[in-house]
Amino acid sequence: MDTFLIFLIVILIVIVIGMAATIHEYLQRKRILKELKHLFSEFFNEGTAIPVRYASKNYWHGWGRGRLPWEGVGYIVIGPSWILLIGKLIKADNIEQIRMPIQEITIKWSGQRIYMVSLIAWFGIRFGNSKYYFTSFGGMSTLRSEESTREIFDEIVRRMKILNMQ
Repeated sequence: MDTFLIFLIVILIVIVIGMAATIHEYLQRKRILKELKHLFSEFFNEGTAIPVRYASKNYWHGWGRGRLPWEGVGYIVIGPSWILLIGKLIKADNIEQIRMPIQEITIKWSGQRIYMVSLIAWFGIRFGNSKYYFTSFGGMSTLRSEESTREIFDEIVRRMKILNMQ
């Protein structure tokens, strides 16, 4: 009986630590989004700004990914003929600004990938020699990320089709 009680206490401690880490990471991502929105407010008037989590190709395919499948959080701003990534790496202070003309990108739906204990939906954007993977910023959990990530993907594809018709 004592062993079972100790086992339950250990499980409870692990669950509480996991929840605390998840809440801390969520609040950190929210703080970064708020900071980016304040610093780059002029871009938010030029297009549709969508909060995302993202990873570069090197991070995505690297061995040292750690606990999170994304390396940064930020916004994709979809303008009339361009996409702008405004993001900040979670483990660094540098802010990324990458403007991609829609006609110069290729986009591919990656679908859902299993990462640790959840399914996360992703799409990739290739621009020049760079490739980034994106998933929606769905809040604290990644549940239902496929629907919201698919909406971002579909909006970019829609803009690409409009530009190709002109």
